[in-house]
Amino acid sequence: MLDSDKLYELIGDRIRQIREAQTPRMSQGDLARILGLQRTSVTNIERGKQKPTLDTLLRLCEHFALEIDALVPKLREVSVIDARSVVVGGKRQEVGAKTASLLSSLRPGARARG
Repeated sequence: MLDSDKLYELIGDRIRQIREAQTPRMSQGDLARILGLQRTSVTNIERGKQKPTLDTLLRLCEHFALEIDALVPKLREVSVIDARSVVVGGKRQEVGAKTASLLSSLRPGARARG
């Protein structure tokens, strides 16, 4: 399952890194002018609070001579596993569904699965 909050946080972080890597360091206002946005929109995009449009991402790629994959994370980076809460060593932990099933089968009194 896609974690869209994580997706836009990572995109925003990558945009900020690209902007800050410029020499001299590019301001949010300068980037906003390049992208045709308000400075506050750039701030919100970098914080993952505003979703950039596809044309905004492509304008950024065009300006910095980047491919879109420089901005968009891999699916595995923004996927949420089906987590289950289990207690291990007296502490609650989130683990994947397969691990939770295995741990359940190892509990005393659990039936053997065939």
